[in-house]
Amino acid sequence: MTKFSKKTQAMVDTYYDDNQRVLMEAGYTKEMFEANVKVLMKENSVRAKKAIKIFEHKTDFTDKTIIGAENLIKGIKNMDKQAYHDLRKEVIGWKEKVDYSKFEFVNDKYRYTNTKNETYEFTLITGPYGSQYWEWIKL
Repeated sequence: MTKFSKKTQAMVDTYYDDNQRVLMEAGYTKEMFEANVKVLMKENSVRAKKAIKIFEHKTDFTDKTIIGAENLIKGIKNMDKQAYHDLRKEVIGWKEKVDYSKFEFVNDKYRYTNTKNETYEFTLITGPYGSQYWEWIKL
């Protein structure tokens, strides 16, 4: 495999050193980590910094509920700009950031509790022709 440039190698080394305990607990040696970064760079046509972000998002390090919640929000944003606008206004709070740690996965549905302590439940609806969209209700 190709080697990293000096600057990239320094960044990869620093990241590994800063997160060595977590990486070792997940079963990654430095060589394995570097190999993963190289593969992610090649497969995704990205630089090392982005490859490390992708690597961090593996289920070894990120809770599956958070990954699912991120996909839910991205799905709403990409499918329907008005729905995303409504979600920000009604559920999240217009001036608030989405706090993915406030999502729960209960009975095959996502729930989000906002800063006002209101809980909303999200359901993925499939239309009669196969199109999908998200609906939410306040519990």
